[in-house]
Amino acid sequence: MKTNALAKYLAEHSLTYTAFAVLVGADRQRVWRLAKGDRGPSVDLAIRIERATKGAVPIESWASPPSKRPSRRAA
Repeated sequence: MKTNALAKYLAEHSLTYTAFAVLVGADRQRVWRLAKGDRGPSVDLAIRIERATKGAVPIESWASPPSKRPSRRAA
């Protein structure tokens, strides 16, 4: 399982989901899902996370990589 930037930050700073949730104004379950990679944050929450981590978890870390699907051309 690939560790995301938030999970890494929480581990490195010995922060619980509850403590970080209070810090960013979210609930513990939301932070848990973000750290596990089950969900992505809203833009507002991503900004609050970036600020709370002093840039260690940048908003860009939540972006999905571009799709590798071939483009469809009109026939």
